[in-house]
Amino acid sequence: MSESDQEDPRAAWRASEEGAGADGGGLWLILALALGLARFWRLGHWSLWYDEALTLADATHAELSYNAPGYALIRLTVLAFGGLADEFSLRFLPALAGWLAIPLTYWAFRPVAGGKRAALAALLVAISSWEIYWSQNARAYTLAQAAGLVGGGLVLRGLVRGRVHSVLLGTLVTAAGIGFHLQSAVLLLALIVAPIGAALVGHRPGPEARRALKVLIGTGLVAILVGSPWVVGALRDYLAKKQEFGVVSQLAHFVKSTGFFVTPLLGVAAVCGIVQAFGSRSYGGVLCTWVVVIGLAAVATVGLFAQVTAQYAFVLMPWIALLAAWPVATLARGGRLASLGFAALVVLPTAAETGLYFTVRMGERSRWREAYGYVWNQHHPGDVILGMQAGLADFYLDPGSTNLREPRTAGWADRYSVDNYALWARRGRPMWLVVRPDFFGKWTGRFAPERAAFRAFLKEDCRLMMRFPVTMEGRDLDLEVYYRE
Repeated sequence: MSESDQEDPRAAWRASEEGAGADGGGLWLILALALGLARFWRLGHWSLWYDEALTLADATHAELSYNAPGYALIRLTVLAFGGLADEFSLRFLPALAGWLAIPLTYWAFRPVAGGKRAALAALLVAISSWEIYWSQNARAYTLAQAAGLVGGGLVLRGLVRGRVHSVLLGTLVTAAGIGFHLQSAVLLLALIVAPIGAALVGHRPGPEARRALKVLIGTGLVAILVGSPWVVGALRDYLAKKQEFGVVSQLAHFVKSTGFFVTPLLGVAAVCGIVQAFGSRSYGGVLCTWVVVIGLAAVATVGLFAQVTAQYAFVLMPWIALLAAWPVATLARGGRLASLGFAALVVLPTAAETGLYFTVRMGERSRWREAYGYVWNQHHPGDVILGMQAGLADFYLDPGSTNLREPRTAGWADRYSVDNYALWARRGRPMWLVVRPDFFGKWTGRFAPERAAFRAFLKEDCRLMMRFPVTMEGRDLDLEVYYRE
């Protein structure tokens, strides 16, 4: 390859297209599409968690929401299924978007990575328990991810082929994804800066690609400028709610949760892919590396001011999967056995995680439906019901209720309403309390005295009636039901 070819991204595109060959990972893609249907299995089986209840509440009652387009689409899906919200109808659209992310991953990355890498990345997305978890969640994360794959795929095509219209459309689609979740703004920023980072390490684009890059930067900056009031408002509200822990604790939480959900194995494979991409001067690999690095750095920067978790980098998961799949094409030169061996090395442990998700981990959800159902079957008229996630009591005990931010069936027993139990205790009312002990970990600082008092009340004045355990390493999802006569 000549020096001019190395500097022209179009040469990298041509090489990747030729490298895909007749066997461009088609069988892996078919397997991915089939296994990805697991997103619809037991879709309505797992209990909601409170953020899913907020989706229903805000889609029905909120006049203004920062994720309004996603909430509105979920609400329309519920109406299409008969209008009475349940776990299946609330989660169907996110599951569909999560499944569509599989072919979109292949489509988005094939031009810059080749068929084998793109197909293996799609397979990793298909079987990732993290991907399946958010696909089985009544939140708009998978909608944002799908928009990011469409937009990112168009931007990548525009950059390597010098197509201005593709870059323009891709930028607008990615920006539109911000309506589903704010993390799409992180992806947009990463797409704008990534080609500049690639140029800094020697990938100087040709004339046509330079025009496309100028359009990307210009359009992206305009989109950021136009949407900045909305983005700043959403970020301000988030920071106001999450400024509770120290900087070190906040960043550690982000690193820990990212490692847990991405998994150390895929992380190590992604690092190997980055080394290979830079070593071979692959323009596509370098671009995708910069997208991941800039995106993670942007989320971590927010972590300097408020607690963030890996879910706010969910749009980057297919890009991380691509980097983890990157070595497969290089190993293929050593024979089919080497390629298949590497694929098995990253696929089988990932699939094992998903097997645990559907079995002992019980969808990685606390069993709120069972806990509140137990209380309802045991309680007597006049008994008081309190819960750490009281809004879910209305969802399960008052079918058709949608204003779950202001529940009627149960009262709150969280750190902001901790006096409720003392109030009812003074009135001598029998009391049921549904508690998730792990939540006490957030009762720090000014909430520490209330935590000690509440724990003492549960231990000394109440009787533990039932536990609802979930077997999962690294996270405590257990629930406990207490009764005070």
